[in-house]
Amino acid sequence: MQTLRNYTREQREKRAHRQQLDVASLENFYKDQFNILAENVAQERRNVEVRDAAQAKVLDKMKMELRKKMEKDIKDFQEQLRRDEDDYYFRQLDAEKVVQQLNMVRYQTGI
Repeated sequence: MQTLRNYTREQREKRAHRQQLDVASLENFYKDQFNILAENVAQERRNVEVRDAAQAKVLDKMKMELRKKMEKDIKDFQEQLRRDEDDYYFRQLDAEKVVQQLNMVRYQTGI
């Protein structure tokens, strides 16, 4: 009977030890899985930050290029307006000169 009790106790202890090992094994497995997941999340966060920084840089460059193009277009437009105003002014002077010459010819010819 004592041998049977000892055998039963040993079997319970072995079972308890196996259960503890199984629990420890499961804890390690899930701990490792959690660490892998945390590392993946951290890596994804870094990737998002790098991608956001690159997009911001590209956007800033596009804004700068657009601003330069807009400033150039405005400058070209202002220059064209100035040339058009100059052309109009000189055409007006030419027209006045032709009218004066015509009037002079009319006066001289008596028409």
